[in-house]
Amino acid sequence: MNKILFYALLLSFFIFPSGCASAPGYYSFSTEMSANGGNADAQYDMGLVCQHGKGTRQDFKKAAEWYEKAAKQGHSWAMYNLSGLYRDGRGVAKDLSRAADLLAQASDKGMKEASYALALCYHNGEGVSQDDYKAYELFEKAAKMGLPDAMCDLGLCYASGTGVARDRAKAEEWFNKAASRGVERARQALRMYE
Repeated sequence: MNKILFYALLLSFFIFPSGCASAPGYYSFSTEMSANGGNADAQYDMGLVCQHGKGTRQDFKKAAEWYEKAAKQGHSWAMYNLSGLYRDGRGVAKDLSRAADLLAQASDKGMKEASYALALCYHNGEGVSQDDYKAYELFEKAAKMGLPDAMCDLGLCYASGTGVARDRAKAEEWFNKAASRGVERARQALRMYE
């Protein structure tokens, strides 16, 4: 009798999943259980499932909840994705300041994508006070970590003297690095120097 009850209960988890997890084998029940148990990687995975509607209905509010749980444990990709939800006002109230704060936290943990996105925030004054020097520093940080778009934008900083002294040689150097990694706008910028 206990065996029948156990299998009935187990089957009910796959037929009536809780949260956003659904299709057995896509994101397993064990992933959701790990997330509910506090595993930051599993919480991040659940956020992805909810944000993108993979195997379930798309639910930005639930995605934000899962990302928030993982972010509180220092998960940098959760911080990054949660910042995007705050930037766009999806599942949470739009809050550019909170988005920038999350990017800063992820950048401090060494995430090049967050450093680049935060550089754009400083460059455009979105969620933070506009600051060309801070934008330059963050473009440089992300570029030195190997992010091609950051290399191009760092080249633009040197070419225009935005946040740093104008330096044609350094601009060309960074444009070349970005162009060699497939950044078309870097190739276009190099044509100015021909």
